[in-house]
Amino acid sequence: PKVRARCWEALSDASERAEIRAAMLSVAGNPQAPIEERGGAAVGLSFETAEPKVAACIRELYENPAARAKALEAMWRSTDRQFANYMPRHLDDSDPAVKRQAILGAGYFNFASEAGKLKQLLNDDDFRDEALFAYA
Repeated sequence: PKVRARCWEALSDASERAEIRAAMLSVAGNPQAPIEERGGAAVGLSFETAEPKVAACIRELYENPAARAKALEAMWRSTDRQFANYMPRHLDDSDPAVKRQAILGAGYFNFASEAGKLKQLLNDDDFRDEALFAYA
């Protein structure tokens, strides 16, 4: 599942092709598919969030704590403002993977209101790189 997830992510540039998009959406929206693979497909579809089914899959994955980090990654990669408000609520998340994606998302969505939190994270060895990027 991890390898397939990375393969779906790598296909993001080909997501405009109908057959690839359909295959990715089939995996991302399949509750029987491994959660890791679903997350990878969601990230691969991140440029297709204008399609309601794609946005719905990403939101559904967000609701699953095991998939939340990948859902947040798909959200910020999309740069779709419909997902912007998901980022600030996870800047203090106890799950490091979720927190890392929220920090990156705060940067991509230009949350000046979160600059104070990002500045504090510059002193955290675990999140410094992401905080530096987001703060800049």
